[in-house]
Parts: sequence; structure tokens; C-alpha cells
Amino acid sequence: DPYEPGGDAVYMFARGAAEWPTLVPTGGTFSVKAHVWDNTDLSNSLTACTRVKDAICDRLRDADRPKPPRPEFAHEADVPLLLSVYRDHAVLYRDMSGVSLHKRGYRDAMHKASL
Repeated sequence: DPYEPGGDAVYMFARGAAEWPTLVPTGGTFSVKAHVWDNTDLSNSLTACTRVKDAICDRLRDADRPKPPRPEFAHEADVPLLLSVYRDHAVLYRDMSGVSLHKRGYRDAMHKASL
């Protein structure tokens, strides 16, 4: 249930966590991935993701911005986010690393391991 008690705390945290109208470009996309464990009221990562997305969209609407479109794939979002909630302490990260190196062609040719 996205409206369980712990969801409200996550919503308020995410709403004030950053200056979302500046961070999310107009017409840009964002995605949220969550890791939730050992909390008092929040036990579901889907609830956490939903409430963070609600908070960001509401903050953008308050700034007279339209709701951003959903990215086709989460890793292709303009602003990928990771929420970690552990023992009632939340941290929201912006993923700046992008797609894994092996998927970006970091090594053109595979070679025999040195061991």
C-alpha cells in the first residue's frame, strides 16, 4: 500500500531533499530504485519508490512544471535516483555512474586473465 504510515515520512523527506525543479530538466525523466530494510513503519521498497516519485512530481507541479514522462528503461533516465532506508534513516542518492562499463564497450576485446 503506497499510503502506509512510513510512506508519509518518505514523501516529506524526498519532497525537501533537493531543489527538484532545478535538478530535473524540463521534459527530462527520472527514476527511483529503493532498498528498504529493518524499519519501524516501512517494509516495502515499492511503497518507498512510489512515495518518492509522488513527492518529486508534486514539487515539480508546485513550480508550474508538467509531470515528467516515464523513462522507457530506468537506467536511461536523465536523473536516476537510489533511495536507501535502513533503521528509519533515509538517504537519497543520485546515480552519476550511468550504465555499467562492460555495457558501454569499455573493453573492445576480451583477453585471457593473468591468473
